[in-house]
Amino acid sequence: MQVLAWLHNALATPLTCDRFASARDHVLPFFNTFMPDPARMPVDAFAQTDWGRHVNWCHPPPQIIDKLVYFLDSLNYEPSCVIFCPYWPAHSWFSTLLSKSGWVLRVGKNVPPLVQDTPFDYVLFGLQMPMSFWGPGERWIKPPAGPQSALG
Repeated sequence: MQVLAWLHNALATPLTCDRFASARDHVLPFFNTFMPDPARMPVDAFAQTDWGRHVNWCHPPPQIIDKLVYFLDSLNYEPSCVIFCPYWPAHSWFSTLLSKSGWVLRVGKNVPPLVQDTPFDYVLFGLQMPMSFWGPGERWIKPPAGPQSALG
């Protein structure tokens, strides 16, 4: 399973903004960074006020996941997000994201876009993200609500 291809097929609404990316590694045409970048897109995803107008792909560096959770908690609405981060259930942010998510899927450690030698699995948290299709054979931590469908 290639993560982004699977999401493209499974999500009811396509992703529109890549938060925490760079000109070198963004996966969507519109992106924000978390550090200064010479690219044309706005710097600092946390300073943007358009989270509610986008379907957000969040693949933050591990050292800012706590900040992302705090940021999401500080909003007066719940933006649509797919958060892709390490499977580290002992961290406090993990249980917070688990409770906020409509669905959670564990992803193997050698699945693109991950680096080949990643020493741990990752997880996808879906916040306000309805799915069109979802496969029964996936490694669900929290499956989507509603009838189950096989990916076509």
